[in-house]
Amino acid sequence: MKRVLIVGGSTRAAAWSARRAGLQPICADLFADLDTRQIAEVVHVQNYPFSLPQDVAHINADGWFYTGGIENHPDLVEQMDRLDAPYGPLLGTSATSLRLIRDPFWLNRTLAQGAIPTLRVLPGTAILPRDGTWIRKPISSAGGRAVSVWEQSSPQFSESEPFFYQSRIHGVAHSAAFYNDDDGVEFLGVTQQLENAELSKVPDPFMYCGSIGPLQDARVEGFRLSLTAAAELLVSKCCLRGIFGIDFISDSNGTPWILEVNPRYTASVEIIELAWQRSFLAGIQGPNRQKQTSTTAPVLAKLILYARNFLVAPAFSESADSQSEWELPTIADVPVPGTQIDATWPICSVMAMGDTHEICLQGLEDRAKNVRTRLQEHHVTCPPGDSNVGGNNLLRPEIAIAEDAPKI
Repeated sequence: MKRVLIVGGSTRAAAWSARRAGLQPICADLFADLDTRQIAEVVHVQNYPFSLPQDVAHINADGWFYTGGIENHPDLVEQMDRLDAPYGPLLGTSATSLRLIRDPFWLNRTLAQGAIPTLRVLPGTAILPRDGTWIRKPISSAGGRAVSVWEQSSPQFSESEPFFYQSRIHGVAHSAAFYNDDDGVEFLGVTQQLENAELSKVPDPFMYCGSIGPLQDARVEGFRLSLTAAAELLVSKCCLRGIFGIDFISDSNGTPWILEVNPRYTASVEIIELAWQRSFLAGIQGPNRQKQTSTTAPVLAKLILYARNFLVAPAFSESADSQSEWELPTIADVPVPGTQIDATWPICSVMAMGDTHEICLQGLEDRAKNVRTRLQEHHVTCPPGDSNVGGNNLLRPEIAIAEDAPKI
């Protein structure tokens, strides 16, 4: 079994994908969740993400890749991507390519060259009316952090963080997943982003809180053709490698307007992978990529639950000890019992499956409410001057190294 190092804000989903591909994951992330520890070697991170090169310097592996958030740190990727690294070669997009694909102005120009529908972008220095026709976005945003509509009530941003404006379009938010290697670009599927702020308690309206899919209706073929053309153009211009995602808005005519490209394993990949029962990381094991065999799949959904108040994580009763790599967990991203979680931080994720979109969403809602009910018993007031947040590098030392923490 090949060993693969995974680094990023949260590595749990990617670690399970690695296991489904017959790989042994070694994970370095911000949370070190229980269900990550159950299947992976977990590396303690001193100061995420800046200490990652030092934290993993001793790891022996056959290759490595990154998940969400690291795409905003090309210098860190460049530092880790060295020929003598004991954890092997980078199995994803290089730092040089990151600097291009994460530049909204380069992305806009490149897509326009291919006559692909693009949204207008302007620098943060532009003087624009606060009439709700523009979106203000940090250039280094991840998961929708600090994104807002530019209107009269818009908050002031720190001028130390570079930002830009993108024209606003109304429609439904989606994400498409792709894989690129020497065999070419492959369209993996499309999910729809969830927007249930009341259920998830997501602190900002544009922050990612979950996905449902894969879409299997008449819209998918149109998305596939248009977005695959965009993906192939971007691959030819900046060498995207491995799994990557394209976030887009589908307007009332079904036209996909590209918002941004996430050049790494994305949050919705596990939904598509589990639905099709197909390993997208199998290509790491050798040159022959696993082929699609199914033509229909169930509907799967994932919802991230955010903390409304400071709380201490309970010992969730569900057991994942015997969970198969191909089994859908009811609860995921499970914090170590006793982890202190600040308000607005993610607690865990709930997942559900159904034959239809509606049945799946109902199951998701039931599971989310069940978790919320149990969490009410663990709400505590944050002691003055003590705001430790749950995480790999933010836990109190006695919690971070607790090897005898109960399994869920």
